[in-house]
Amino acid sequence: RSDLGYMVFFWDRVLKGTDKYEIVLNMELGAGSAELGYNNYNKLDVNDNPTVEKLDEDGFGVLEFSFSGHYKVLPWIGPGAGIGYRKILTGDENVDEAFSSPIIIFKIKVFIGALYRTVFKRKDKKKKKRGKGKSED
Repeated sequence: RSDLGYMVFFWDRVLKGTDKYEIVLNMELGAGSAELGYNNYNKLDVNDNPTVEKLDEDGFGVLEFSFSGHYKVLPWIGPGAGIGYRKILTGDENVDEAFSSPIIIFKIKVFIGALYRTVFKRKDKKKKKRGKGKSED
């Protein structure tokens, strides 16, 4: 059994974009912790099975680079995908080998500003239009 958890700061650079799609270069830098379980064949239990050893690694760095893109199906939402590589920055070769790897990204991006304008601004415009023709005598 192995677990990896990390928190990152990210930077996105739009390489190509229109009103409908964007292609983005992503970089993430952060820190995390991992737990790695492995079979130790040098230590056997009473039934001659390998013992399970646990390795805990806290406080290592994480660096990720990826290319991703999304397509807006509505003005406020767009599915996307991408590929990249995650590198674990630690002195422990076992953790580095287990968790440094190519990554595949699937995402659904919600554009909060466009969603807000879609939901709330239209109601405001309708109220203004209704009030234009009336006189307040």
